Amino acid sequence: VKNLESFVKTSFMDLGVGDGGISWEQDPVRHRQVAKRISPVFSTKSIRAKEHVLHSYIDLFIDKMREFGGTKDGIELNKWAMWLAMDISADMAYGLELHNLRDEKDSDFLIAINETNLFGTVNQIAQKFPLLSPLSFLFVPPKILRTLPHVLKINAQEVQRRIDKRDQVKHLDYFEGLVPPGSSELTSKERNHLEQVAAQLLVAGYDPIADQFYGLLFLLLREPDALTTVINEVRGAFQRYNEINPSELAGLQYMHACIQESFRIVDTGPNGLPRISPGAMVDGTYIDKGVSCQSNIHHLVSYGD
Repeated sequence: VKNLESFVKTSFMDLGVGDGGISWEQDPVRHRQVAKRISPVFSTKSIRAKEHVLHSYIDLFIDKMREFGGTKDGIELNKWAMWLAMDISADMAYGLELHNLRDEKDSDFLIAINETNLFGTVNQIAQKFPLLSPLSFLFVPPKILRTLPHVLKINAQEVQRRIDKRDQVKHLDYFEGLVPPGSSELTSKERNHLEQVAAQLLVAGYDPIADQFYGLLFLLLREPDALTTVINEVRGAFQRYNEINPSELAGLQYMHACIQESFRIVDTGPNGLPRISPGAMVDGTYIDKGVSCQSNIHHLVSYGD
């Protein structure tokens, strides 16, 4: 209705911070307002202006694969995919350089982010099954409970650093749409909102992207014929690595088919995206108003219908 969600989000990711940011905002009007502020940074023009930053990380990743990929013991691809995705995401979110790839190890920030995953999972389960809420913290080690405030503190510090540098950034990032150069000082409420949006942009650019990097390569390695076809298509289009560019890649149909298939197979949203029904038909079934409903990720991935 008027470009607003009719199936609104549930409180499944409410961490009690008082602001839903963009990903977890339940108010459709508020969500629309935040989305309009951010959308320009994802325009074709804006993305092209950021390409050199993406290239620097991908080039470093390729160099590391050349160095370690052919060794006897091989590499732990999942870890390298996480390093690549987190380096890109942190730099794109608010200009934070973590150097996971360069240092070949988890940064302190990445360690802290990964340690909060268990808390997030338990919190979602408690939201879905309220009777389990009193028991939820029994499943989370005290160390993890202490990690979440630490992550929130680091994020707040990085947001403030980015705000202070809004007139002297090294390159464009997603924050440009939230705090443009020359903008006035922010209230504490506005700063809290930016902290939530920045954290969500960071996670959105890290977790699902790392899964896709790893998932696509895993699936191709499992299907030698498909891998050979992709290799031949890429090498037939480019003679040297430094010739590869986005506009030319757009014409590689088989490679794009593989990427699209990996989107279908690799599950990057395991929570099922629960929504509250306004009282409507869903796939031929009427869902009463106020009922929480969600997709079955396992079924969708397994059967594709």
